[in-house]
Amino acid sequence: MKDASPDIETARALVSNATLWPRVRAFLWDFAPLIHPSHLADGRPVPADASPRLKRMALDALGVGPCFHDFPATDASRLLLLDAETFGSLAKWLGAVSCADSLRRVTKGADVRDLKAALPGVYPDVFAYTAYFSRFGRKGEAEGAAATPEGVVSGGYAQLAAILAPLPAQLKLRLRLRLPADAPLPDEADAPAGPLVPLEKVLLVLKLKFPEAYALCSS
Repeated sequence: MKDASPDIETARALVSNATLWPRVRAFLWDFAPLIHPSHLADGRPVPADASPRLKRMALDALGVGPCFHDFPATDASRLLLLDAETFGSLAKWLGAVSCADSLRRVTKGADVRDLKAALPGVYPDVFAYTAYFSRFGRKGEAEGAAATPEGVVSGGYAQLAAILAPLPAQLKLRLRLRLPADAPLPDEADAPAGPLVPLEKVLLVLKLKFPEAYALCSS
């Protein structure tokens, strides 16, 4: 668990990474403006130029404490640095890729329309990308997974939660607070026991659909 102060070499490497460093700095040391408003009592975001006292009050109220992590490219922690919109889109794509076989069997008109409406840009577009993921087999498709918008989204979030499960609790708390309060990220006790998909599969989704996020997570 990487929660100690960084050594000088690690600190230099982080600061010299122009893509990674600004996000790490904000995530670890100026997190309050990143909190989704749905977690705050007044429903309003913490301004970036708010006073340190106001920011500290927001963090204390939500249980956010000090934590350090050097965000290597090997432990999935850089996924935490994605903005909420990109993380949510990644969950949809990962869920759709992982249950593409079930989605192909959806033929009822009303169900197809529901999927298209709930997953614009993901369904049925996902079928054009499934060949890229054939080497991963069926790993990541939960047995009996529902080929519904809710099943796709919750399945993607569950897989990301499982991949991120080994990370320090303070990092995962920050992730939850960056996402809308109604995001279907499972609680610690409800998260799958182990990764449903390898990190390589997640990175491939990013590479194909979110190249800027891929550069951040793999550089």
